Amino acid sequence: MKEKEHLKDVTCNAQWTSDCCGKQDLDFGIITADTRYWPDKSVACHIEFMSNFNHNACIGEDHYFPEVIKPVSLARSEIMKADSEEEAKLMARRWYNEHVIEAMEKAIKIIKGETLVERGEED
Repeated sequence: MKEKEHLKDVTCNAQWTSDCCGKQDLDFGIITADTRYWPDKSVACHIEFMSNFNHNACIGEDHYFPEVIKPVSLARSEIMKADSEEEAKLMARRWYNEHVIEAMEKAIKIIKGETLVERGEED
């Protein structure tokens, strides 16, 4: 059953990793842009919130749930057809420039707890 809850920690997908100099880094993503270009000169764009959650993602009042928190789609384009590869890639850049602010505003609402995120499995 899917449940929706407020996200309590934006670092839930963070992973501590060691680097070659003996220090550790805490790296995580909050917003991801995903673009596909096909040989028929079509392109599609997608912006997601927290697409890299790990399996011990934390939600709620200091609880850890084993369920994966699914990425939240913030913006998605239709497949756009172009006359050339260059035009398709320019269309993708223009689409991102037109939609990134709205996507970030949606992500901020999630972080502030004004929007719920899904967790759990479908029945």
